Amino acid sequence: MKKKKVLIVLIIMACILVIGIPYINVEIKTYKYGDQFKDRYTDTNMITGIEYYKVFSYSKARAKVLYVELGHETVNFVWFKKEKGKWMYDNWETIWSQNGSADGWTFPFYR
Repeated sequence: MKKKKVLIVLIIMACILVIGIPYINVEIKTYKYGDQFKDRYTDTNMITGIEYYKVFSYSKARAKVLYVELGHETVNFVWFKKEKGKWMYDNWETIWSQNGSADGWTFPFYR
């Protein structure tokens, strides 16, 4: 019985780590680098307003930012590249939409 409880606790801890670490990683990147991308969603000329954003990846040359549109109408990944010391819009992809035109998802959820 005691071994079963230990096994259950270990499985729960592993699940928390698998899901929790990516979330923590994104939150740290958003905290450190997010101000650079706060209003850059306008570069797409398609996203009109956001509820929130998260920095998924960041390097000296490239960044990937998730923007959640007002009312959660769409969820978009936007990629930026650094040119001459400035972040420039590179590409974007809608990964989820209320109208069903995009239904992509990522796992772990924040990767």
